[in-house]
Amino acid sequence: MVRGQPEGIGRLPRPRWIKAAAAAGACGLCGDGYDIGDMIGRADQDPKLAHHYVPMGWLCWHCLVQRQQGPTRRDLLLGLFHALFADDGVGLNGHECGELLNWLTTDPALPKSKPWMADALETTLERLRASAAEGKPVTWLSLQTTHTIVAVMQEPVPWGAGPLGPVVCLRIRRWFRWSCGVGCVPTS
Repeated sequence: MVRGQPEGIGRLPRPRWIKAAAAAGACGLCGDGYDIGDMIGRADQDPKLAHHYVPMGWLCWHCLVQRQQGPTRRDLLLGLFHALFADDGVGLNGHECGELLNWLTTDPALPKSKPWMADALETTLERLRASAAEGKPVTWLSLQTTHTIVAVMQEPVPWGAGPLGPVVCLRIRRWFRWSCGVGCVPTS
């Protein structure tokens, strides 16, 4: 086990490479900087998909390890964005389910929003609650449910994710407006 790695459902997924940074740089996921000697890592790329995606750069210690144990709202937004961009379901561990549940249930105005009324999230909230309580290693959310969650998060509510929240949602809106399928170039 790597020193400082969380136990249980927050543990570091394998395979990964970890090393001390030889030079200062920026995280390939969140963009935060890291210094010489900080622990950084890289996820293994699926060779079957290598032609579809540019390999992600080195990740800071927070994105590599700590976000699994104590995710921030920014971590959740980045995870949702990348899963939607990859056109895949979203897999959340119990800690992430708890944070998303907390975010979706904090503001009583959210269940009255247009996206929530069109595609109710009550069943999803129960799944998130159970996954957080049981410490499940992964709970999958469908693309449709994830789209609804992102649409709800775009409603005028207190973000609590800093300036990244509205920026991520704006990128998702633009991407869906411009996209006409995988690999399509925006037309406007």
